[in-house]
Amino acid sequence: MSERRPWTCRDGEWFGVLGAGIAVLLPPAEKARAAAVWALVDDGAGFDDVLDALLRDGLRALSAFVLVARSGGAGGTTRVLVRGSADVRMTGPEGDTTVTGDPARAWVEESRDGVATLSVSLPQPGPGEGTDDADLSVVRGLVRVGGLELASAPARPASVDEAVSPLPEPPEPPEPPEPAEPAEPAVPPGPGDASGPDPDGPYTEAMPALSGSLDPEHAPAHAPDAGSEPGPLPGPPTEAWLLADQDARDRPVARLLFSSGDVADVDRVVLIGRAPDASRVRGGDRADAEPLLVAVSSPQQAISATHLEVRPGAGPDLGLAVATDLGSTNGTQLVQPGLPAENLQAGVGVRLVAGAELDLGDGLSIRVVEP
Repeated sequence: MSERRPWTCRDGEWFGVLGAGIAVLLPPAEKARAAAVWALVDDGAGFDDVLDALLRDGLRALSAFVLVARSGGAGGTTRVLVRGSADVRMTGPEGDTTVTGDPARAWVEESRDGVATLSVSLPQPGPGEGTDDADLSVVRGLVRVGGLELASAPARPASVDEAVSPLPEPPEPPEPPEPAEPAEPAVPPGPGDASGPDPDGPYTEAMPALSGSLDPEHAPAHAPDAGSEPGPLPGPPTEAWLLADQDARDRPVARLLFSSGDVADVDRVVLIGRAPDASRVRGGDRADAEPLLVAVSSPQQAISATHLEVRPGAGPDLGLAVATDLGSTNGTQLVQPGLPAENLQAGVGVRLVAGAELDLGDGLSIRVVEP
């Protein structure tokens, strides 16, 4: 598992695509490429997927880049690729290592274990173009950078005893006072007691004895029968809610009717595109279930390979389907009943209601209905 330590960014003109354990630095002219790579990194893509995306148009189309990936926590492996005139310096148990781009090579690659700190130096802007803005700490995002650093993790205490000072001893409690002698209980006189009230008065019936069982005539209506076993306590009130919640998760939340004639139930993650890839499933409530891959025809190549994700919602979206555009080339248009059309933002989930229609382009549309 990669560390979620923040990257420290110095302000500049390069694009920094930063994720948990991965960083890609691209020159100022690569704005479109940076946006495409960010869509991958935001979906949790690893080193190999990001490198494939960088090289998709060939090395000649990309004059410079820096790719850094860390895995396995503080003692894990750090892998660095440098193309162009940039430097990456790493410090660790084996000392300092500097990786410098070489114009005569496609790129320079280096791997080190146990790297504690890392610093990336990028080509500086022209005279008078630098900035004095304060450094920015980022865990994940797409930002402008002039350099990058990853400092060592703060040291943790060796044990709880060293980290927490002991509480002071509580003071001795005072001696409790001697209990007072109880007063003799007053016993109401019986009917034949001459010193008692008038037998014809209101106290003609003696109180039942306090020891032993109560007289049935004086027992409360809810008292259990003598010798009966107490019944079981009722279960926690959340038990029924949990069962209802699980029942909702076991049923499809929507059905997708494709204009091509295909039908898909949304009872798990559904990936739609020309050649959907199961590895594009984002993390979440049902990331452990095998996704349903729906391959569609796109004669004009307007639909991306993995264009759209539709999944059952969780939390406040439980019982509804949620659609997310996966950074497709031509986008996805959504029309909900009674609302104007909207274009989905890449990576932003939108809940769907029955009757909604999704337009992926190239003549393909999807209608959302009740399952």
